[in-house]
Amino acid sequence: KSRPDALVQIAALAIRSGNGLLLKGGKEAMRSNTILHKVITSVIPDVVGKKLIGLVKSKDEIADLLKLDDVIDLVIPRGSNRLVSQIKAQTKIPVLGHADGICHVYIDKSADMDMAKRIVLDAKVDYPAACNAME
Repeated sequence: KSRPDALVQIAALAIRSGNGLLLKGGKEAMRSNTILHKVITSVIPDVVGKKLIGLVKSKDEIADLLKLDDVIDLVIPRGSNRLVSQIKAQTKIPVLGHADGICHVYIDKSADMDMAKRIVLDAKVDYPAACNAME
C-alpha cells in the first residue's frame, strides 16, 4: 500500500496476534515505510523478536517469496484485481484477495441485531478513509 498508516495498522495487528509479517508498501511510501518499520521494530521486546516484522523493499523479491509455501501461511495482496490475480497465479500459498473494493456487511437473520447495528455503524463511520470502509 502507498498509505504509510497501513504499515502501522497491519504491524499492530501482527504484534497483537503474535504473527510474523512481511510488508511490501508502495514505492511512493518507501521512505516513510522504512522509517516507520525501524521505529516499530526498535520497540518490540527482545522476547518477542525484532525480526517479527520484515519490510520487503523491492518488487524483485516478491517472486522468490511466493515460492516459500513451506514457511509463509498467507498472502494478502492489496491493489488492483490484476495484481491479486497475478499473485494467485504465482503461488501455492493461500491468497486472501479482494474483488473490486466493494465492502458490504452481511447480517444473518440469526444475528444479534443490536450488535449488528453497532458493527454496521462502526464499519461506516469509524474510519471512512480506509479502503475497507463499508460503502
